[in-house]
Amino acid sequence: ESFFDHLYARAFLFKEETILHMLRQTEQHLFRRTQVRQILDALRQSDFDRYAAEISALIFESQVRFHIKLAVCQWLNSVDDPTDAEYAIVAKLDGCDDASTRLFQHTIFSGTHWFDVLHSKNWIANQLDKDDERRDMVFWWLSAIASERPDEIERLLRAWWNGDPARADRLVTWFGFLNRTAPNLAILQLCLDVVRSNPPQMLQDDGRNRVSMLLHSLEREDSELGGEILEALFDAWFALHREGMPFERDDSLISHHFMDDLPKKAPLTFLRGTTKAFLTSVEQVIAEGESGMH
Repeated sequence: ESFFDHLYARAFLFKEETILHMLRQTEQHLFRRTQVRQILDALRQSDFDRYAAEISALIFESQVRFHIKLAVCQWLNSVDDPTDAEYAIVAKLDGCDDASTRLFQHTIFSGTHWFDVLHSKNWIANQLDKDDERRDMVFWWLSAIASERPDEIERLLRAWWNGDPARADRLVTWFGFLNRTAPNLAILQLCLDVVRSNPPQMLQDDGRNRVSMLLHSLEREDSELGGEILEALFDAWFALHREGMPFERDDSLISHHFMDDLPKKAPLTFLRGTTKAFLTSVEQVIAEGESGMH
């Protein structure tokens, strides 16, 4: 964004003109987006009441082109510590119509800037009880920011789960899509507790796709807890299968390719997670051999 736009925005502060009036005077070309963002940034710092009025006029006025409104909402997504006043304006977009809902989503569903204010108002918890489309979008957002707000998200999802088997199944899928840059004990413990609850659909149809996604996520978490999660998955497999072993090619819980890679990428997880399953499988082989001798 150019120095000219910065100067233009500063000069605009001393005018009695509104941004809406400025936009109505000319074609709303793409370069106006930069000017609008610069003006809003300056107003937010110097005259918040005027800033709030400008924001409201820009996103609700029908004569403002969509690309300008989108630029405003994308800028709002980047502000530090959104206020209750900004939330009150943005919240009016949600559910008005498809275009307004898209603007709302562009404002909040990227990064962590809006997480704290939305969480403080129980907005996130309420959305998890909405329709599948909105719930899936919230889950996607939480998976992207889990490493930045792990403790808050763990408490939020644990309360939502509340021991419900169907919700546990949904969380198993969610864990596989986590974007974690560093291990977090709270999220891992929630994952372990969910897997230990043995959700009814977790291993249906062998559960290979969801389990594979979860295990690839664990590759980045070489830890004792990661191993406990893997062990819990094997325990669930043994509870579901009276015969066979989870390492056999036809019944394998984990792909052979993954079993080759895991010891290299996460040796602690591998040793902690597979030891019990290996011993159980060996005991089964011995028992079957003794049974065959009789």
